[in-house]
Amino acid sequence: MGDKKKHIKQPGFGDRNISAIEHHQQKGKTFVPPLKNIPNLQFTSWTDLCLPDSLWLVLLSGNLERNHYFEISKKILNQVKKNAESLKDFAPIHSSFRELSPDLFDKIFSEFSSDPKVSKIFSALLAYEELPDRDHWKRNFPKPDPKKQWNLIARGVGKCFPHQSQKATDCRWFRVMWLFAIDKIRFAEGMEDFVEAVLRYPENEDLSASRIRASEIAFRQSEISPLDEKWAETFWRAGWKNTSCVIPDWKPEKGKGYENLKSEIMKIYDYLIDHFTETLEITSPNPRHDGAFGIVMYILQTLLLTAVPLNANSSLGRLSLRCILEAYLTLKFLCREDKETIWAQYRNHGNSAAKLAFLKNLREAELPESIDLNELENYANEDLWMEFQNIELGVWSNKNLREMAQLTGEKTLYDKFYDILSGYSHSNWFSIRDTIFTTCLNPLHRFHRVPFLPKFEMLDVTPDACKIANLALEELNSLYPTIKQRIHWHQKKDKSETG
Repeated sequence: MGDKKKHIKQPGFGDRNISAIEHHQQKGKTFVPPLKNIPNLQFTSWTDLCLPDSLWLVLLSGNLERNHYFEISKKILNQVKKNAESLKDFAPIHSSFRELSPDLFDKIFSEFSSDPKVSKIFSALLAYEELPDRDHWKRNFPKPDPKKQWNLIARGVGKCFPHQSQKATDCRWFRVMWLFAIDKIRFAEGMEDFVEAVLRYPENEDLSASRIRASEIAFRQSEISPLDEKWAETFWRAGWKNTSCVIPDWKPEKGKGYENLKSEIMKIYDYLIDHFTETLEITSPNPRHDGAFGIVMYILQTLLLTAVPLNANSSLGRLSLRCILEAYLTLKFLCREDKETIWAQYRNHGNSAAKLAFLKNLREAELPESIDLNELENYANEDLWMEFQNIELGVWSNKNLREMAQLTGEKTLYDKFYDILSGYSHSNWFSIRDTIFTTCLNPLHRFHRVPFLPKFEMLDVTPDACKIANLALEELNSLYPTIKQRIHWHQKKDKSETG
């Protein structure tokens, strides 16, 4: 428990009940979270299995005020305690209730038929013809209103869907308290504080909630009656069949105030062209001079093309930001080493890549429309006839980008951006999920993914790109002073222009 509190308090973690990276155990190239090291760990999904089989609780918790929910829950638990011996082999789930005798079920629930709110909620259960214990509910509660039943169910499921939500925790508290009521769980000596925390919920909610969830998961593994997977599947199929997707409204991009930024970039760009000429000492190949200016101006050009409505708020913007980040880290590494051989190595590797692409396409019957073979040949031969050039297949510096970031003290910057941005470059699933799909807002569809219109409302990458571009300008200034120009648009952009 001490470890848990420690890592939750780290900056940025807030109230998230998650393990920091350093608490994961590294096994080769895999980082394993602490909970996965628990022996004989079994998974039982709250959403897929437990929620459907606890639907009566979910409907109560999701549709009643909390005080009313706990009032009803305690009345039920009192009846359970009075009939503990008869209920010792039953769990508070539909697949278990189906085996209850009508008399025993009615002792627990029949009194609520006179409570209008509760009766209405329990009636919604009858929307499911396949409900395992449907006969019991049908005997005690009236037919549901077809126009309102799915709204009641959707509201309850929606509020209890996240397994750590307050409403779901309230349901899970009841599941634990049921076991207390039938005297099925005992705690070892020394666990008095733990038991008290569970019993005092929700009065001492901050202390109790996580313990309740942990207890419920533990007892779930040894459920008196196993969860009914067939009913759970039927439940979710019924929601899909009887209700429609709820798609968020698409808010088209209104356009950003990038004109001032473009003006800033072009002024800096023009200045660098002049400064390049002023600092040029010889016209023969100069890897340091050409490389340093070239990388910075490549960053500015990419930023210029990114700062366009739709581009900056789309996957294309993320691809551009990755290019800018990689260009800057490359420049930073070159500046740190600042040796003639390393600058030449960077340049020669690029010429080698041009030669490789040229030779691969030379015999193609049909060239890609985007490739100019003559241009490739010229680039490959620009510094040295390609017949004397090796083809280098590895990374140009024998170090990957992460290693270069570490050596230059930019690992923090790398960690902030690289993993997520590379996903868009490599078509990782999360980038496809982010770009192509939206979330259906219907809880009865399990908030599933729906392909949607092209996504142009992602967070704008331009401010981050401006900051990295300024870092690149500082590096260039360290080699060829004095370059005082910096981009200020992201610091003082007009709110009326940027929305």
